[in-house]
Formats: sequence, C-alpha cells, structure tokens
Amino acid sequence: MKKLGFLFLALFLISGVKYSLKIPTLSKAPDRLSIYEKAEIVTGTSSAILKGIAYAESSYRAAAAHPDPLDRGLFGLHESAAYHKERAAKWGEYDADNPQEAAIIAGMLFQENLRILGREDLAIAAHYQGPTGVKKRGPCGWYIGRVKGYE
Repeated sequence: MKKLGFLFLALFLISGVKYSLKIPTLSKAPDRLSIYEKAEIVTGTSSAILKGIAYAESSYRAAAAHPDPLDRGLFGLHESAAYHKERAAKWGEYDADNPQEAAIIAGMLFQENLRILGREDLAIAAHYQGPTGVKKRGPCGWYIGRVKGYE
C-alpha cells in the first residue's frame, strides 16, 4: 500500500501524467526530461544508476542483441514467463521493449534489490546476477564498475 501511495504522489507532482494499471507512463511529461529522469521520479532510483544499467546492459541500444535470448530491451530485462508474470503482478503489465516502461521496471527492481540486500552496489550487481546470485557468489565487480562508469 505504501508503494501505491508513493506512485500516486509522484503522479500528482507531474502534470499530464496518464497511467495504465500500476505503471505510470509519463508520455506527457515535459520533453526536457529523459526516460531516466522520468523513471527516477516514479521509482526513486537515481537516474545515474538507471543510465548506468542501460549502458551496461545494452550500450544504450533499445534493440540490442543480448547473449541470452530472454533478455530484452534497453535494460536487458530477463523476460521468462515466470519473471514477467511476477513483475506484472507487482507493478502492472509492461513492455520490456518500451524504453520508458523498461526504465520504470528497472528502477522498481533496483529498489526491491536495495531493500533485500541493503547496499547500492549490491543492488546494482543484483540487476545482473539476481539477489540470490549476489548472496551466494558475491557481487560481480566488473558489472558494478561498468554501471558506475557509464559515461
């Protein structure tokens, strides 16, 4: 319920916002805002972290060819049926190939991983490894470095 309240507060702060289910689509937000900044407003995840994840996952290419065929879009969201169903149940239906919707899901995942793991660097690693992978094998240093050194 707390998450839903935060989302509604973010929606009221941005003029012209329309949304579908639980995931706001900020298509009418000011053009000067990037997808990363819009996702930061909705999720609370730093636009710098989101930009870094997009760089690490796809080098900013929305149609990137990922090594795993289930990884899709700008943020390399792993789209197995089970993962998609779980995320859609939490945050509403989304399209991993839509950069704005994927940015919001990536931000939500980061926040969830931050709650689970307690540290920003571990939450970044969990985008690549999953929280269980980080707990079992430790964080993947090269991935954290790539996310933080995106420019």
